[in-house]
Amino acid sequence: MNTFFPANEGRSTLMLFMRRNTKCRVEKLMKYSVLLNGIGIVLASLVIAVSVRAAMDLSADPLTNVMPISWRQASFRVIVSPDESELEKGKILFGMEKLDDGSIVAQSMGLIEATPEECIRITTDYNHYTSIMPYTVESRIVRGFRLTGEYAGARAVDFWARVRVLGFQTRYLIRVVNLGNAKSHVYQSFWTLVRNPASVSGCKDSTGRPCENDLEVNIGSGKFEPYKGSPNRTLATRTMKIKPKSWVQHFGLCAGCGNSMQDVTEAIRTAVMKRR
Repeated sequence: MNTFFPANEGRSTLMLFMRRNTKCRVEKLMKYSVLLNGIGIVLASLVIAVSVRAAMDLSADPLTNVMPISWRQASFRVIVSPDESELEKGKILFGMEKLDDGSIVAQSMGLIEATPEECIRITTDYNHYTSIMPYTVESRIVRGFRLTGEYAGARAVDFWARVRVLGFQTRYLIRVVNLGNAKSHVYQSFWTLVRNPASVSGCKDSTGRPCENDLEVNIGSGKFEPYKGSPNRTLATRTMKIKPKSWVQHFGLCAGCGNSMQDVTEAIRTAVMKRR
């Protein structure tokens, strides 16, 4: 038997059904939204964890005498075809690239009217960087040692420095490895951050506070080699890959990187002449 409802009652029943259905859909959407937000947070956390892990893999362990990166990993190529005519006029070439991960890769090249041996003596005088290198506010060797592992026997230092460029301060503890070939007169150095510098015994800044790293990544290299076979003329190449921890720092480093790297080469030229 068919049952018929009055018109008003039918409309009320329909509206009640629609409200309940809408409420059910909203609740499901809210559940899906919470679930998606949770997945997003997990994925973001995984990305951050992977990035941190990658940065840690590239940084040196303060408790070991091992260099975690190779010369090849620290010697990036930015200036592909250096202009020799500009070099021979005394110009210091510079190139920079901004990478998608927020890091900056930069390179400078210049000629120094001196032997590679004279140049390497300047750049390994770490304890006197404040009087040799521009922008350096603090500098000292925390410890010197011989490497184990891939570069076993090579000389290395854990070197603390604080620099200020365009008003932006950057502090870091880096492990620097020096390689040289007296026969070919080619001298190479490369570096990376030492992780957790506050845990390193005796690593304190000029105010007595534990050392800190203001960069996520600080990898670089320097090379001195005879220019076109001349033993008294050196081609100086310097390369860096740095990743700031903040956008403000990123802006400052991008703005001052070119001048600071070129000024380092100029400072080596000046220091060599003073020591003759």
